Amino acid sequence: MTDSIRLGRVAGIPIGIHWSVLVIAWLFAWSLASSFLPAEAPGNPPLAYWVAGLAVAALFFASLLAHELAHAVLARRSGVDVDGITLWLLGGVARLKGEAATPAADFRIAAVGPVVSGLLSALFGLAAVGLASVGAPELLTAATAWLARMNIILAAFNLLPGAPLDGGRLLRAVIWRLRGSRREAVVMAARTGSLLGYGLVVIGLFELLVGANLGGLWFVILGFFLSTAASAERRDTETRAALAGLRVRDVMTPDPVVVPSDLGVEAFIRRYAFVHRFASYPVTAASGRLVGLLTIQAVRRAPGGARRITSVAELATPVAGIATVGPDDDLDTLFQRLAAKQGTGRAVVVHNGAPIGIVSPSDIVRTVELGSLREQADTRHPIPS
Repeated sequence: MTDSIRLGRVAGIPIGIHWSVLVIAWLFAWSLASSFLPAEAPGNPPLAYWVAGLAVAALFFASLLAHELAHAVLARRSGVDVDGITLWLLGGVARLKGEAATPAADFRIAAVGPVVSGLLSALFGLAAVGLASVGAPELLTAATAWLARMNIILAAFNLLPGAPLDGGRLLRAVIWRLRGSRREAVVMAARTGSLLGYGLVVIGLFELLVGANLGGLWFVILGFFLSTAASAERRDTETRAALAGLRVRDVMTPDPVVVPSDLGVEAFIRRYAFVHRFASYPVTAASGRLVGLLTIQAVRRAPGGARRITSVAELATPVAGIATVGPDDDLDTLFQRLAAKQGTGRAVVVHNGAPIGIVSPSDIVRTVELGSLREQADTRHPIPS
C-alpha cells in the first residue's frame, strides 16, 4: 500500500495516507453526524453534528496512527528497520523492512499495537465518564464514548489469531518459539488468516442475503482482504526461503543474445525476433558495453513504416532506465533495483560493463519452484545440485 499524501515524520518515521482514507473518513463523519450523534445527543443544530463528526473521524485515524506507531517504534528498537506508515481504507500499515531476530521480539512488536489501542479506549472511556459527571454537553460525551468503543473494537479485531492481523503475528511468535522454525510459523499463521478471512466473507454474505444488512459488506471486504493478504504473506515467505543464500548468478539466464546498437529495427525482426523468440535483448555498443534493453513490446509499438529507418538503440530503454546488477549481488539488491526501475520488469546482469545475463520474472518463478522440489525431495535420495 503506497502513500498518496505524505504527512511528514513522527519519531523519524515517514507518515502518509492513501486516498481511500479520505473516503472512509467522510463516511465515518457522515454516519456520526446523520445517525449516531443525533440519537445519542438530540437537540443540537446540524452544523454541530457535522463538526463533531469530522473531529471524531480525525481522532479515530489519529488513534490508528498511534497503533501503527507503536509497532514501528518498538520494531526499530528491536533492530528492525521501518520504511514508513501508511493509513488506508482498512486501517494502517507499518512497513517493516526486516524481521525480528527472536520469537520474543516478534511477540512484543505484535502485542504493542493492541495494547496501545486498549489504553486509548480506557482513556477515552474515562474521559467520557468524567465529562458526564461534570455535566458536559451530551454531544461531547457521546463523541468521546464512541472513540472509546471504536478503539476497543480495533484492539479486539486485531487480536483475532490470523495473519496479517496482530493476533496472527502473536500466533506466529508462539509457534516459532515452540517449533523452532519461523517459516513454519508464518505458514501456519497465514493459513489461519485465510480461514478467518473466508469465515468473515461467509458471515458478511449471510447478513447481506438474509438480514438485508449492508453492514455485512464490511465483513465481506475485510474477509477478502485478510484471505488475500494471508496468502500473499505465505507466498512471500516461501519465496524468500527458496531464494535464501542465492546470488544473482544463481537465478539469471546466462549468455543473453545481444543486439548491436546500430542495427535497424527491421533487420532485428528478421535476424533476432523470428529466430530466438526472447522477450528482451540487451543492446550493446561496438565496444561491447551495455547501452540499453530492447523488448519485443517496444518493437511492436513502433509504426511499421518507421522500422526501416529506426535503429534498435532508438527503441531500447537506456541503461539509466533499466535495473542492472552484478553476478555476485544478493537477491535483496536485485529486488530493490527492480522495484526502483519498473519499466521492463527485468534486470540485466553486467560484468565489466558488458551484459552476461538477464533476470526475468520467469527466472525467479523457476528458482522458487526448483527450491520447493528440493525441499520436498526425500533426503535419502537428494536431487543433485
